[in-house]
Amino acid sequence: MLFFSSCTLCRVSAIEQAQKYQDQGYEARIATYDLLLDGKLYGAFLWDHHAQAVVWKDGNYSWVGEFGQLSDKSTFRQGRMTVYWTINEFKIATNYRR
Repeated sequence: MLFFSSCTLCRVSAIEQAQKYQDQGYEARIATYDLLLDGKLYGAFLWDHHAQAVVWKDGNYSWVGEFGQLSDKSTFRQGRMTVYWTINEFKIATNYRR
């Protein structure tokens, strides 16, 4: 499955960041996407997918970076497919426990 080939760190971080923005009243979701070569280089060739929080703010969707900052671009270049999840769907799919 798409999200299981991403690292545990980005899966947990995406959930926690999306939840933080949702708690502040923003619409938040989680995107999982396959990486192009630059993502594999950053991931030391271990991961071929990434999970990242996405937030609706000021009339646009913004990507949440590693330190919680908003950006108009995803952390890595996206490959062929991006799948969007609600926070609860992603928690269930990844068996998130906290």
